[in-house]
Amino acid sequence: MSFQCEFDPETGAVAMSCDALGDDVTWVDFHYWRSGDARPRWVRGGWHVPVNAGATLQVRHHDWPPGPDGTPLLRYAARLSTGQWEDPVQVTPSVFDQAWIKWLGFPFLNRRVMVVAYTDPRRDGRGALLEVTAARAPIAVGEVMGPLRFEFTVRTATWQQWRDLDRSLSVGGVMMLHADEERLGLPAVYFQVDDVHAEKKGRHNSEVRYTTIALHEVAEPSHHYAGAISTWQTVLRSYQSWADLVEAAATWGDVVNMPAVAGDVVVED
Repeated sequence: MSFQCEFDPETGAVAMSCDALGDDVTWVDFHYWRSGDARPRWVRGGWHVPVNAGATLQVRHHDWPPGPDGTPLLRYAARLSTGQWEDPVQVTPSVFDQAWIKWLGFPFLNRRVMVVAYTDPRRDGRGALLEVTAARAPIAVGEVMGPLRFEFTVRTATWQQWRDLDRSLSVGGVMMLHADEERLGLPAVYFQVDDVHAEKKGRHNSEVRYTTIALHEVAEPSHHYAGAISTWQTVLRSYQSWADLVEAAATWGDVVNMPAVAGDVVVED
């Protein structure tokens, strides 16, 4: 078997593949280690990936931990259903001084964005103060503070870029702000969108739009929460009949690798 792993700067993901798998291999697990980790972590969507005879197994790790400088040192490995481990491969991905918005359930919507402004992150307190009769000071009830909340503004240069971003944001779900924390000053967080506001500045015929996204930090979802790069609606949109699909896509692997769009998830206007 051959295990390959490399960073793809076009999609911002770490791409892994396994080929020449034996007939006795029924599934493959994909793991990674951060620098200093003693135990491996699951790659999102990389648990018990079924093996089709003769096919090359492919998995992409979109939400790898960026670290404070945006270029972490990671090790990836594959474990076969037979119990065999492939030798780890060392990878150094990068966000290239930029930011990505990534949809964990719909990775085909992932995109690099130009952040032009952001507010200072804040946390709301969740403790309590209990006043006591005849006592000068209240009793404090401590509690873990709330999640990070802040806004960031993204610039799009054309009308179509703004429409694509707006449609993608309307899908909702759990997302990740993948950012170079040191250079941009933005924390890398899993989040849900609270509010979106777009405005035009400058000349009346300018296509430039500034979209402000208010986010609410959420817990990292389980590694089982993962999406494919297409949906069944992608097939219905792309082909008029089953015969057309069979002629264009030789295998189910070709079907699931069809490029999807935001309209395959939400109803277009």
